[in-house]
Amino acid sequence: MKIEHTHQPGRLPRLLRNRITSGRVEALPVAQAPFARTTGRIHARSPFSSKVIFVALLIGMFGITFRSVALMQYSALPTGFDGSIVFRQKYLLEHFHFLVDRLETFSYWSGGVNTELGFYLMELINAAVLQISAWTTLSPKLLHQFILTTALLTLSLYLLLRGSTRKLTAGDVAVVAGLVTLGSPVVINFLTGWNVAYAWLLLLCAAIVATSNLAPAWRLGLTIAMAVIAPPLYHTFGFLFTAFIVFLWALGKLVGFRHIVASPIPVLVCYFAYQIYVSVQFFGELAKGIADVLTLEFLHREQNTPDIASASAGPLDLRYFHLLLFSLLAIPVAVAMFRYATVLYARAKKKTIGYSADEIKYLTVITAMSMAIVFFAVMFGTKSGFGFLVNRGTMYMSIPAVLAISTELRYRPAHYRYVYPLTIIVIGMSLFSFWVQSSTVYATNYATNVEVEGYTWLKAHLSEQDVVFTDFRLSGLFIADGHFRVVGVTGQRGENTPQLLDNIYYQSTPASITAAIDQIRTDHEAQAADYLFLSALMQEDYPGLNGFGRMFPAAPARFFDALKASPDWELVFSNSQSLIFHRKGSATAAGVHQ
Repeated sequence: MKIEHTHQPGRLPRLLRNRITSGRVEALPVAQAPFARTTGRIHARSPFSSKVIFVALLIGMFGITFRSVALMQYSALPTGFDGSIVFRQKYLLEHFHFLVDRLETFSYWSGGVNTELGFYLMELINAAVLQISAWTTLSPKLLHQFILTTALLTLSLYLLLRGSTRKLTAGDVAVVAGLVTLGSPVVINFLTGWNVAYAWLLLLCAAIVATSNLAPAWRLGLTIAMAVIAPPLYHTFGFLFTAFIVFLWALGKLVGFRHIVASPIPVLVCYFAYQIYVSVQFFGELAKGIADVLTLEFLHREQNTPDIASASAGPLDLRYFHLLLFSLLAIPVAVAMFRYATVLYARAKKKTIGYSADEIKYLTVITAMSMAIVFFAVMFGTKSGFGFLVNRGTMYMSIPAVLAISTELRYRPAHYRYVYPLTIIVIGMSLFSFWVQSSTVYATNYATNVEVEGYTWLKAHLSEQDVVFTDFRLSGLFIADGHFRVVGVTGQRGENTPQLLDNIYYQSTPASITAAIDQIRTDHEAQAADYLFLSALMQEDYPGLNGFGRMFPAAPARFFDALKASPDWELVFSNSQSLIFHRKGSATAAGVHQ
């Protein structure tokens, strides 16, 4: 008895097939794999026809327009943690080198400028965008959207269209283009320039290398190049990318693709070398740097930011809404991982494998990336809790989902039409969620145009020695411009946070406000506040009052009433949101602006 196998033409890994003759099973090594389906030759022509470009352009422009309209009420000026980030970008543009030596700061708010991260690629990218923004007068967030939307569409559609033996429709292209730019609230938000969005580009590039027919030397070179870029692009992403390459190498070997990716050893060397470099910058000595890497202590240096993705907004609890949304995205990923498992089973049982070599590469990449994301999320979730675990995982979930749906469209569109309604539902939910959040929880990340009007007025009247009291969100406006004498209630250790919050905001009287604010002074000089920079939005659930990496309950109206009745402060500026108070007895700013 003899079992015939069809096989895949072209370069393939070495697998074992069984030949059954005369009741005897003999395993023979061959150069061709026992695949039951062929993919055909890779087309020499470019997959990007005029139809593809038009559909991608249409969806990309819709995404940019939708984001811009939803966030129209917010300014381009930074808040919170972004204040320190933008200051470092301005420092790079002014001094032509990264900020490594410590600057003198005067509060918890401004301490973030001294991150001691050495060479940081995202600072270089953001600084370049900031410079282009100054030349063109376009908002940095708008420029990031153009860059990221174009790059994500190009890479994801290449993975969909490359070497396809079937003629993909405009609907197929629209599915992938829509998912990669609008497929979740995280995607919609991060395309405004967050670090993770640039990390997605590397994941897609690594997927292209792994699914290509490049020679091993090219695979090794490109993989090492990406491994060098990943950690300084985004420090935590370096951990994820390294895990992805290790999983990809291991899972590739299990299905017989010895060269699906280069050996992970050079990638591990690059990663640990960079982490040691960062640790040396941070600790000042090599021994502590090595211990920092080997014990994963570097994970503890990242600050915990507000979890906007899990917040409630209005009558709808978006936590459950997002749970459903990401569960839907997980369906195609789970299908792809199941198919990869069937390949492993067939190979272990020496059975015919029902997938082409090219499809197995896609399944391997999806499985490896998903496992790396879960591992990455668990590592950070162990440190910061379940909510942080979920948040970290959903940052990257859309990329393996896009790859999984691309695989479905490439190889089995006639049998798995579920991707079309699934995509429509997911994108609809994503757009709705972002629209709700844009007027509520996103106020924790952006200063409104009305608040910036107040900041612009105060900036014109502020001397270098003046101290401003505000919350952490609004402190970013000052830090970005290099005014480090900004203080507020931090919520950190060594501070009597409940008492300060009660005396200033929640149980305040005209007398208690000043006494409590005077307890919060600048470092080194112990100066008390000269100005209070406040917002009416502090009375809303979002943004409320922000401490360093945490949110406090909203300030009651009584706080503003007590402050206006205080004999120690006078209102010198107000509009529909911004309220600026100046300490009486100081060199008073000229006039009152209302």
